[in-house]
Amino acid sequence: VFTDTDEVMSIEVGPDTAFPRLGEPDMDVVATFETTREIFNQIVIGQASPAMLVMSGKLKISGKRSAVSGFFDALDEFDPNFNLVEP
Repeated sequence: VFTDTDEVMSIEVGPDTAFPRLGEPDMDVVATFETTREIFNQIVIGQASPAMLVMSGKLKISGKRSAVSGFFDALDEFDPNFNLVEP
């Protein structure tokens, strides 16, 4: 849940995939997290630590915490200045 935009997103996570969907999930939820869209973006691009955000109260987790931390740990790190087209 993004608290600043009132968006509810579900992410179906598999062994090698993550499918985000706008709206309530279609299946049983293992865990949820609440934060702002801006903080989620910072986590995704590696500018913020989920553990530190939980301790500061900016990221709230309910349910199976290891599922949320596993999801964030599995995100690839990338160079934001990568070439879109290479010769």
